[in-house]
Amino acid sequence: MRSHELGKWGEDVAVEYLQSMGLVLLDRNWRCEEGELDIVALDGEVVVIVEVRTRSSDAYGAPEESLTPRKRRHLQKAALAYLQDKERLEDVWRIDVVAIEASRDGHVDRIEHYANAIEGERES
Repeated sequence: MRSHELGKWGEDVAVEYLQSMGLVLLDRNWRCEEGELDIVALDGEVVVIVEVRTRSSDAYGAPEESLTPRKRRHLQKAALAYLQDKERLEDVWRIDVVAIEASRDGHVDRIEHYANAIEGERES
């Protein structure tokens, strides 16, 4: 699978997984000046921003290890932009990471869900 195809496949797997855990999908691939949010869902009353990291090889480490400090900052800024755009700044929210390792034949070898994986200061 090409990188873009792998990313979309991983997001599809993550959506199915999150929905099986009871989360309700609000948005996918929401874009703004600060970047893109892979998945936005509701976990009860909590808005959950989900970053999906997918790898088909461990040559460069585990998928969750690819989340750099710069990417974390962009996610925080994009999350705040989303909340402002959707008039949800007063809502409780968090940023989760779903890490997926894919086998060569297109199956899930491992899926990990890290709730509240990225914390930061909320700007107003």
